[in-house]
Order: sequence, then structure tokens, then C-alpha cells
Amino acid sequence: MHGLTASGKFLCTRHDGEIAGGCSPVRAWEEWRKLPEAERRPGAITVPEQQSHDRIVAQLPPGGLILRVHQSALHQDGKGALRRQAHAYPEEFGAKFKYEPGHDYVWLTPADWKLLVPESPKKDDRLALPAAITEQIAYHLRDTSRHGGSFPSVTWTAKDLRSQDLKLIVEEAGTVLRLRLEGPIQLQETVKDPGKGRARFDGSVLGYLDYDTQKKTFVRMDVAALGAFQGWHWMGSAKGGLKLTEPYTLGVSFELRDISLATPSNWKCREK
Repeated sequence: MHGLTASGKFLCTRHDGEIAGGCSPVRAWEEWRKLPEAERRPGAITVPEQQSHDRIVAQLPPGGLILRVHQSALHQDGKGALRRQAHAYPEEFGAKFKYEPGHDYVWLTPADWKLLVPESPKKDDRLALPAAITEQIAYHLRDTSRHGGSFPSVTWTAKDLRSQDLKLIVEEAGTVLRLRLEGPIQLQETVKDPGKGRARFDGSVLGYLDYDTQKKTFVRMDVAALGAFQGWHWMGSAKGGLKLTEPYTLGVSFELRDISLATPSNWKCREK
């Protein structure tokens, strides 16, 4: 973790250019409080508008849309209702750490999201979800709440999509075009040694998409997926490395993000 001020001063590492790590929020806060009041007060630093972008950071194409993704491990409570897991790593640390869902982002280019808009929609029309959107949804049906996106429970490939019947149903065809997305989806990891187990997701998707025909853009995308899931968990070298989890219920949500906010990072390989 890094800790630095708006001016770029590192709070609990050595010097710019060196590897920064091991900076806890508590230590960063302590170092922050040592700074002169003139450096800490609001408006002390004027941050100029960014004029250039690092090529390693992808840029959202003009007219593109962003979906915010959350992935949560769910368990039944005493009444049989599904609840988000209360604590992180309960099998190792009990109730010491609060659980936080995994999170990610989906970027849809104009070419992608325009595939969702039927040419001449009529109420009750049923259309197959375009393959490009199906692939995006399928890729995020995994659990990143344990180790984040840098070490997810599984990284799905196109071969892992075993079956799906995701449909767009036209509910309203007026000034606002309302689409309902629903259907089953099943993924199973393609591995060389099936004897060691495979990650899997077997569930269904339900969502609602509102397209403003006057503004010619989507103003709502709320989609949820729920299913039985198994993924890989790194236990540490001393405990045998990767281990396939027991089956549990995974919930994944997708919601439209305000693109006027700062664009979230979406790393890609640096061009050569």
C-alpha cells in the first residue's frame, strides 16, 4: 500500500523511485498529522488538469459506458434467506476482519452497447444477448473478494462457457426502451488435469436495462447473477498452495456507473 499527499510526497516510504510497500493507513495518518498546517489544509495544493496519459492505462473510448461490478459470497441465515458473508477469511481469522465484496469494472465501447438496442423493438420481443456482452458478464462471474483481481478465484476463458440461454425481453417500447435480461448460464474451468478439480459457476442472471431513445444512451443497467460457485484459494506454500473451495453461493451485481466521475483504472500491456 502507498501513502502520499496531493503534492506527491510519500508519507511512509523512503524516496520516490524506490519500491513502496508496507504502508499501513494508521502509519500514513500519523505521518500526515506531522505535516505543517499549511500543507494539510483544504486548497493548500492546486492540482493542474492532467495533460497527458500513461500509455499503460487504457482510456475509455468516447461514448463508452462503465459498469461497476461487485462479487459477494452469500450464506443462508437461520430463516433460509441469503446474506452476505460477515467476516473475511473466517476459517483462518474468525471474526477479526470484516468482509468486503470483490469489485471490478466492465467497459462497454459504443460498438458493444449498441448491440443491446433492437432495431425495431416491440413489446414481448425476445432476443439473444449478443455474444460480446455475454462474454463480459461470464468473465466476471467469479469471486475476487479474497485476493482481489490480481489473484482471482478463477480466470474464465471462452472455452469455459459450457451453456447459456441469456435473453433480452422487450418490456416497454416507448420513449424509454425497457429490456429485461434473464436466463441460465453455466461455466466450468477447462483444465489439463480434471482430477484436481475445476472451478465452476452454475446459476442464472436477471436484470433491467433502460435505453433513452431521445438521448440515445442507456440510463439504467442493473443486473444480478446468482449461482453455485467453486473457485481456487491460495492457502500458502506451507499448506499446499492452491485449493479448490467447497461449493457456495456467489452473488454478482452489475450497475451503470456515472462516467463523469474519474475513470477507474483498466490496465493493459504497455505498447512496444
